[in-house]
Amino acid sequence: MTLLASAAPDASCYSSAVNNWVCPSYFRDKADDLISATTEHVTITVAAVLLGLVLAVPLAVVARRYSRLEGLIMGVSTGIYTIPSLALFPLLTPFTGISATTVIIGLALYTLTILVRNALAGLSGVPDEVRSPLWEAATGRLACCCRSSCRWRCRW
Repeated sequence: MTLLASAAPDASCYSSAVNNWVCPSYFRDKADDLISATTEHVTITVAAVLLGLVLAVPLAVVARRYSRLEGLIMGVSTGIYTIPSLALFPLLTPFTGISATTVIIGLALYTLTILVRNALAGLSGVPDEVRSPLWEAATGRLACCCRSSCRWRCRW
């Protein structure tokens, strides 16, 4: 006689005698907890990715603009990525405490390698014949608007 066969017919799936892969009553009983935990998880994930983008795009632009810094920026972001989370979170805890902020900062730092590398690849893929006129137009308009003598020619 097996353990499952000896279980009472009215045993719930919470019982150790019943081995259900999915327990529908658990989802019904814990729906509020599951929804709040899922919401918190999605919020932390979105915040970490957004913070990673805010950090990665300027770093990629700097790396593209100053090619001597590309190796340094990629090396630092890859070095951060190699730090295990069990070591990174205790390093952040004295500054941020045990909170969602610690997790968001840690996850954002882990996204840097992927986001910087891909943003840099995207910026490197822009042809020079497209990039040069755009850069000249942007800097020319800025220079014109910053000089008081030709301010009247600039239209926003």
